[in-house]
Amino acid sequence: MDVCPTYLAQQQDRRLTAVLLGPYPSTVDDRLARLAELRGLDLGSPRGTAPAIAALLPHDTGQGSHGSV
Repeated sequence: MDVCPTYLAQQQDRRLTAVLLGPYPSTVDDRLARLAELRGLDLGSPRGTAPAIAALLPHDTGQGSHGSV
């Protein structure tokens, strides 16, 4: 389940992310918190979101490794 790309594509709407992916919104929160812990990103701020989006760009264009963020 690619929570981060879906979350960012839905303009950081955790409820819509949950609807699209299937888990409860609290599960989305848990996975985003774990990602923030592992990667040191704050996806609630522009400074945290920008690196996440930049990391996903090669993934979106079919370049780079899958699941890097």
